[in-house]
Amino acid sequence: AMALDPNLAEAHAATGHVLLIQGNFEEALTHFEQAIQLNPNYSIVYTWLGIGSIFMGHYDESFAAHEKGLRLDPLSLPTHHNYVGGLIARNRLAEADREIEKFASISPSLYATMRGRLASVGGKWAYAVLGDLEAFRIDPERVRRTVLSWYFAAIGLEKEALAISESPGPLALRMLGKPDDAVTVAEARVADEPDSLWNRHDLGLALASAGDYARARPILEEMWQRSGGRITSMYRGLLRTDSAAALIVIRRDAGKEAEVGELVAAIRDNVRRYREAGLIRGGALWGIDYEEGFAAYLSGERERGLALIARGVEDGAFIPQREAYLQVLYDDPGFAPIRKMQETRQARERERFLTIVCTDNPYAAVWQPAEGTCERFATGVKN
Repeated sequence: AMALDPNLAEAHAATGHVLLIQGNFEEALTHFEQAIQLNPNYSIVYTWLGIGSIFMGHYDESFAAHEKGLRLDPLSLPTHHNYVGGLIARNRLAEADREIEKFASISPSLYATMRGRLASVGGKWAYAVLGDLEAFRIDPERVRRTVLSWYFAAIGLEKEALAISESPGPLALRMLGKPDDAVTVAEARVADEPDSLWNRHDLGLALASAGDYARARPILEEMWQRSGGRITSMYRGLLRTDSAAALIVIRRDAGKEAEVGELVAAIRDNVRRYREAGLIRGGALWGIDYEEGFAAYLSGERERGLALIARGVEDGAFIPQREAYLQVLYDDPGFAPIRKMQETRQARERERFLTIVCTDNPYAAVWQPAEGTCERFATGVKN
């Protein structure tokens, strides 16, 4: 199409979308910007530009793009979803609440999901599960079961986390403390889609979690190079803080202490960009204090690192408990109260959730707790 008409906005937008999927973020952004220059009212491209900007760590630009897209098309579901997420991350919760209300009648399933996300702020993970299950009850086709499995894992319901998705992802398995299973799943996904950078990233991190540093290192080093030496958000990017932390430990294990500093600096630079963009709140899978704490701890600032990690966990970040590359943290006596804090939250959120679904399950038509879950809950036995 561009060969026929290089000034076709749709062709530039489509090219950018393909490049985004391939991990060529800078080129993708160039094409999105060209599409917008050619057609400033092309609303969905602002959403793609916003997503691409996140991958580059341009958090201010990302939020501005979603905001512009929503002004052009107030009924765009993906734009609205991303915009509300940006409001929540900036702790603009009252604004997020008002935006969510606009979709109560337009998209009840998205409304339920976003209501759950807003209610889950501060580590109230049960509400994220309840919101997604309500969305699942309304429209099973619109719900990402993978995300549901993450939140089931966060509240410690292993059977439910494994059953909700036909193929639980590596992250859910790592959250459940099953790094070897995460490797198996990640390997299968790479075999199915060998060109997927995301699948290779997940395999590299799963291998690091399982302690197979020899196989993990070349994959994570590739992600570091492809990312341009840039760390980005924990839930979007080729090298995130968790995978960077793994690579720090792997380089140290290989006697490459001199090469650790650039990774620590990259994590800190990402935290700086978070704060400059007004990002305050994270979620179960990422957090500003949590990520800054990892950088501090892994660079030798033990007390400051533990304090920041504790603050991140207090705000709702989830730390998987069987990551080989985090063993030095687990063994630190200062981590014990942080672990206890997370276990207490997990038990509280599990009880909050099971009190509802084991009493009068409002989602019974589409979902049931695993066999024995409610019986164990009634007797006070852990799942």
